[in-house]
Amino acid sequence: DTDLAWREWGTLKEQFSAFSFSEMNTITLPGVEETREGFLYWVPGDRLQADLARLIDEGYEVLPESITVEVLNGCGVSGVAASLAELLAAEGFNVVRSGNADHFDYARTEVLASSKALAKARTVLLSLPGAVVRQRPGPEADVDVTVIVGKDFADKNAENNDGD
Repeated sequence: DTDLAWREWGTLKEQFSAFSFSEMNTITLPGVEETREGFLYWVPGDRLQADLARLIDEGYEVLPESITVEVLNGCGVSGVAASLAELLAAEGFNVVRSGNADHFDYARTEVLASSKALAKARTVLLSLPGAVVRQRPGPEADVDVTVIVGKDFADKNAENNDGD
């Protein structure tokens, strides 16, 4: 049953005639069925609700838990890579390791990924305002995304901790 009049159906058909299902993004959220006030709903878990809200609000294409990340200290501040790794893990990313970068002269935080993983890099970037995305040089890595913590993040982190 429907409460749409036949003219409304025609208008609806016109509005969707140019719609391309091949360009539509879909995700399946695990959850449970719940009946509320006589209506059946699909209710995702709390964390997944946050992911869905973020997807809608911020537009990321890949869910954080499907992205493997390594975090490297590129500024020389002790413990900064481990701190950021904890923050990203709390956001749902699959952080596999943290350590030191090849040098400690990175002024800005960088998010590195292969050309095949740029959508994943953009998702990580949403959690790191001010960071830059770069295509990873060289051979494929064993992680989707490498985050190199720059002086900018260390400075922001120090400012935030000073206010506590």
